[in-house]
Amino acid sequence: MAHAKKKQIALYVTDEQHEKISKYADKIGISKQKLLENILSNGLDDLAILEKSGILAIGVGIRDLAYKIRHKEIDPASIADKGEQLTK
Repeated sequence: MAHAKKKQIALYVTDEQHEKISKYADKIGISKQKLLENILSNGLDDLAILEKSGILAIGVGIRDLAYKIRHKEIDPASIADKGEQLTK
């Protein structure tokens, strides 16, 4: 069995994404499944590098801060005030 050691994951894509996946798989001459496996593998490798370098944690922190500002959990002015205090 070709997939004996692999796990199956349901994945929903838009029509536009499906067209692009089909286009590139055809252009490269591989199946859509193999193309997605390759993309996922490369993406996971990239995430590991981002994690080791600390960039992933910075990105998560910025995302969380932006969420809190958007949802009015934090006043942006208070952040600016703290920044001014740190530079004095």
